[in-house]
Amino acid sequence: MVLKMKWILLMLMLEQFTKAFSKDYNIGSMETTVSVQSRLLQNIFRNYDKRILPQINDSIPVSLSIGIRLIDLVDLFEHEEIMETSVYIEQLWTDFRLSWDPSRYNRIHVINVPVKELWQPDISLFNNAEVQLETMDTLAIVFNNGQVFYSPKARIRTRCTMDMMKFPYDEQTCSIKFGSYTYDGYKINLTMYHENISFDLSEYSESKEWQLTASPATVITKTYACCPEPYQHIQFNLSLKRKTVYYTHVFVLPAVIIAILVPFHFLLPPDCRERLTIGSTLILGIIILIAMIQNFLPEAHPTLPYLVQYYCLTMVWIAVSMILSIWAVTTQSRGPRKRKVPVIVRQLFLKTLKKLVCVTEDSYHPLDDTETISFKGIERQSVVPNTPDIKHGDNKLERDVEEILKQVNVLAVRSLIAESHGNVRTEWYQVVLVFDRIMFVLFLLIFVVYSCVLLG
Repeated sequence: MVLKMKWILLMLMLEQFTKAFSKDYNIGSMETTVSVQSRLLQNIFRNYDKRILPQINDSIPVSLSIGIRLIDLVDLFEHEEIMETSVYIEQLWTDFRLSWDPSRYNRIHVINVPVKELWQPDISLFNNAEVQLETMDTLAIVFNNGQVFYSPKARIRTRCTMDMMKFPYDEQTCSIKFGSYTYDGYKINLTMYHENISFDLSEYSESKEWQLTASPATVITKTYACCPEPYQHIQFNLSLKRKTVYYTHVFVLPAVIIAILVPFHFLLPPDCRERLTIGSTLILGIIILIAMIQNFLPEAHPTLPYLVQYYCLTMVWIAVSMILSIWAVTTQSRGPRKRKVPVIVRQLFLKTLKKLVCVTEDSYHPLDDTETISFKGIERQSVVPNTPDIKHGDNKLERDVEEILKQVNVLAVRSLIAESHGNVRTEWYQVVLVFDRIMFVLFLLIFVVYSCVLLG
């Protein structure tokens, strides 16, 4: 009897515990919801065929709204002409077979269903750079009025024709084109999601390299010669402006510094052979910049960017300056056994242009003869002063005086020859110096002009 009473007491306690637990966690309600949703799904998918287009009749196309929520501009590959973005592809369509009366199903208005179990529009990325568009496998949201919302996340790579003429101060416009691959406009009518005429930028993370200036979208309808039916696609455009701080310091500033050194190396002395070393270093630097910029330019680009044209023109001017420097170094060393400066050159450079380029006066005395003085006839020249005739060999003192006078004559002639050689060298040096100043002014003007034209 006691054992029976204990058993009854235990059962009562268990019943009270079960009621309290059910009250706290609402198990009965959860089971009811599960059963209702199960019954709802069974009724909806009892005769449902996901292969059939949910079109009520031929006169009413299925309305499909498409939108793009931009998350991130991953990168814009100029060399490959590909834009990579991270987006949510928002799709909303109506499938009348998926509608139900919420009052019959415990006021359930929305259910989440695997999208593979539903009819899906064959939306394709028309300008896809990859073989297949890969998206995240997510659930679709089905509303009681038959509307289906599906928004998978995707990382897409699209073709983008680049205009690099103004690199790095360029602006690019890339597009993303979505449309049905097989259905025409009579089967599926494309519209903008929520009637937006641009990207949804509510979750956009700004790019460090590009500034987004505009993001319009439009529905484009085309009719082809093969088919009378209209075909639609939605084109989303991204207008991008490059942020130029990095590229200015890496590509533009070094090129300007190299270019401005070209005219200034003409200010070095004409006999300075380091001019050729400087020219070789400058042309090597510009070649390195050309090699670096090749990583940003598309392959087989039909036109050269202005910056590349600037590089090439600077390289040509460096080569020309090196040729002129070689001529200057060889010309200024003219002297013994070389022709004097021609009269026309002397008149043009040493009389007229010398004052214009502010070359200071140097004392030199060009020879009148066409040839420099040589040692021929030294024995015939005499600088012996007027003295009484002295018979040779009369005494030792007279012979010593005659020898001294002969040596003085030789020293005087040698001094005259050295002075004449120096005058010829000085004259050619002055010509080259004036020429260098003219080249400095000319190259400086050319640098200013083509820098303003190509980089302005």
